[in-house]
Amino acid sequence: MKHSLPQTSKQKDKKPKLSPLEKAQNRFNKLVQEISEQEDRNKTEAAQADRYHQLYQEKILPLLRQYAQEKMLLVRQLDDIFYNNRFSKSQTRQYLEWIIQTLMEISAFNEAAETLLQQKQQELYDSLPRRSKDKLNQVHEELENTDPSSWMEEDWADDYREESAFDVNATYQQAPTPEVDDIGPLYKELAKKIHPDLEQDEAKKEWKHQLMQQLTEARKNKDLYTLLRIKAQLEESAAETNWPLQQLQRFNKLLQQKLDALKRSQLHTLAGRMMRQGLDGFAGGDAEKDIHREMRELKKTIRTIREERTQFQTKEHLEYLLNLVG
Repeated sequence: MKHSLPQTSKQKDKKPKLSPLEKAQNRFNKLVQEISEQEDRNKTEAAQADRYHQLYQEKILPLLRQYAQEKMLLVRQLDDIFYNNRFSKSQTRQYLEWIIQTLMEISAFNEAAETLLQQKQQELYDSLPRRSKDKLNQVHEELENTDPSSWMEEDWADDYREESAFDVNATYQQAPTPEVDDIGPLYKELAKKIHPDLEQDEAKKEWKHQLMQQLTEARKNKDLYTLLRIKAQLEESAAETNWPLQQLQRFNKLLQQKLDALKRSQLHTLAGRMMRQGLDGFAGGDAEKDIHREMRELKKTIRTIREERTQFQTKEHLEYLLNLVG
């Protein structure tokens, strides 16, 4: 008498092997779900970016102008100390380089700083030895006669142009270009399934009317993704797609391109905020919290500048400052 070996728990839990078509169908459903979730994330990020921009204009810009004004008062005070005392050539050069850097920081928010910046740049140029002036003039002349694109190595330039070509304001609606041949047949298939006029249930009838509007708009815009999303909504199971494997794989490829485009769009939205806030100051997420944190830091910096104006009164104080920044 033969006895069969008892099944292990691992053997009992072993799932049946999926066919290539079933795998493609599961992939289709997963991509549709991931795209829907990514769209929601993009909408949230875009709303936060818009809110941050609005609050930046209302709250941060006035503080930046105040910061620039306080910094300009400090510059004027230090300038008086510098020109009422004697300093070595190296100290003069160091002072001018520091003052130019400071004025460049605030010139966008203070017209007087822009005017003084040009004056200080000329003073620094005049203080240079002849050989340094000749070198600087040569570099300036070369830059004027050089195509900026030649500054970049060929491969890097191609990457830069490709990245620049991507719309930094891309929204969650961005989609890859579908194959036109897919639009018509898929539209007809879905229109037959939806057909709201044949629906008896009023709630379902209203839902199907909305779907039909989306369907018509999608056909008009050649929006294959929306057609595929509606298809997924109508099916009760992955097996009901009834597409050949090759066609389903092609749709999955388009859906993956759509998902990748949405993720790039989110990154560009985040990068826009990061560029404005700076890498150290970027926290992402809630725009209100980011703005309030920046306001606190700016107000603290303004108080520090006011304290410095009371402290830096003599030549010794200025020399001490130059040693700090040197």
